[in-house]
Amino acid sequence: EILFICGTLNPNVTSVPFIGLDSFLNTSELSKIASILYSYMNKTELIQFQENLLLNFSMQNVVGYLTILDAQNVINTALAVLQKKLHIKMDFSTSIGLIIHISCMIERLVTHTAVEAEIDFKDINDNQKHYLSIILESLKSISYTYGVKIPMNEAL
Repeated sequence: EILFICGTLNPNVTSVPFIGLDSFLNTSELSKIASILYSYMNKTELIQFQENLLLNFSMQNVVGYLTILDAQNVINTALAVLQKKLHIKMDFSTSIGLIIHISCMIERLVTHTAVEAEIDFKDINDNQKHYLSIILESLKSISYTYGVKIPMNEAL
């Protein structure tokens, strides 16, 4: 029994729904997948499936473009710490955005091509400083693993 077809080109099989591979980056398609899988998985399994899809699919895409290949574990740790410290559960789109941003940041830092942005930290209010400290705390595993210091302008 074929539930759906996922790929880069639609084979135009009328009796089977097609989901484009690029659609996995779009949360609107996740509801389509969930509705198809709902009769096969319970809610907890669907959430786990989505989280696994997020981490595996997006990490494979990002890693394909990066030279620093062992980023998955430290990025997973950074995201987990950030969500725990902020007492939130990030949605799919936010997580993908952060995975891409963190992966690119790691590559810039390790290859010494960090962004040289001029930021006036005097203009940052106390609330922003609080969130900045949480972000820097969540990135400690990256600092430790790669032996780099995360500059404030990267954390912002």
